[in-house]
Amino acid sequence: MNRWQKLAWFNLAVVSIALLLSLVTFGILVIAIGLPRVWGAFGWMGLLGLLGLSPILFKKKDRSIEYDERDQGIQLKSVGLGFTASYLFIVAVGMGAWFFKGPNGTVSVNILPLIILTLASKVLSSEKML
Repeated sequence: MNRWQKLAWFNLAVVSIALLLSLVTFGILVIAIGLPRVWGAFGWMGLLGLLGLSPILFKKKDRSIEYDERDQGIQLKSVGLGFTASYLFIVAVGMGAWFFKGPNGTVSVNILPLIILTLASKVLSSEKML
């Protein structure tokens, strides 16, 4: 497994664990104390700070080729797929709210932070770490 794969797996693990802990804590606290006071459950997203350790944990080796044309092609495909996934997510959320509330309904502003946090976690998980 090369350095880039190790970086990707580490980043995926950190983002997944932070998101899972946040969502589980959010679900438990919604049942326990109610919705308006549970936004602190997303404090687990602070674990994303561990992503800064990845260049230290997986240092570049001297005199070795780490990035070639094949890797560049894979990166281009992944950027395209990441953009497509993010775009489809935004469309699904927008259309979901429209189908759920109807054309004349209103959507609570409390939904907006959830959309932003979810999209931010998708962007952070697909960001290229150098």
